[in-house]
Amino acid sequence: MKSYHQDIVISNQDDIREYFKNHIDQIQSGETEIIEFSKDSKEAEWIIENILPDVEKYSGKKHELHRAIVFGQGPNSYPKEHVDGFWPPKPNAIIWSLNIPIKNCEQGEMLWYEGDLELRTIADAPDYDGGFHPNTRTNVRKLNSLEIHWKEDKRLKDSVVVDKPTIVQVNIPHQVINHKNDTRAILAVRFTPDIF
Repeated sequence: MKSYHQDIVISNQDDIREYFKNHIDQIQSGETEIIEFSKDSKEAEWIIENILPDVEKYSGKKHELHRAIVFGQGPNSYPKEHVDGFWPPKPNAIIWSLNIPIKNCEQGEMLWYEGDLELRTIADAPDYDGGFHPNTRTNVRKLNSLEIHWKEDKRLKDSVVVDKPTIVQVNIPHQVINHKNDTRAILAVRFTPDIF
C-alpha cells in the first residue's frame, strides 16, 4: 500500500457511534482526552464481536485485538505532530490504526509530514506538555508517542479528513487537527497481526 490512509467498509457504523458516543464529554479547546479499554473490558468484547469481522474480511487474515482507545479532542485543537511507537522502533510494531468516527469528525483532519528530524521519547521531551497533553484515564506514556524535533522545515506529504472508517499509518510524523468548534471523538483500534 503506497498511501498513508485507506478507507474501509465497516457494516455497522451507526451502532459503533451509538455505543461509544457517551464515552467522551465536552473537552476544552486545545485539550485531548484518552480512554483506553483493557482487553477484558466489555468495550473490547463489543469491538471483537462487532468490528473485527469486517477487518478480517477486508484484510483476508485472522486478527486479535491489540489496543482500543477513544480519543476526544477539544474544539479548534492543533496539537503538535508526533510519531506513535517506541524509539528505537520495535520489530513487528503495529503501524496501522483503524480510526472510526464517533462524533463531530466532519472537520477532523489527519496530516502526514516528512523532513529531516530527530525523535525523542516523552521522558526526553522537555516541551512535550506544550503540545499533546491529554487529560487521561490511562497512563499516556503507555501510548508510546514520540516527540519530533525538526532539523529543517517539515513538508506536508498527505492529508485526509477522517469522517468515515479509515486505516491510517501512525509510525511516521503525523498530526490530527480538529477544525470544528465542538468536541471530536474517534475510536482508534489496532490489531495483531497488523492490518497490512
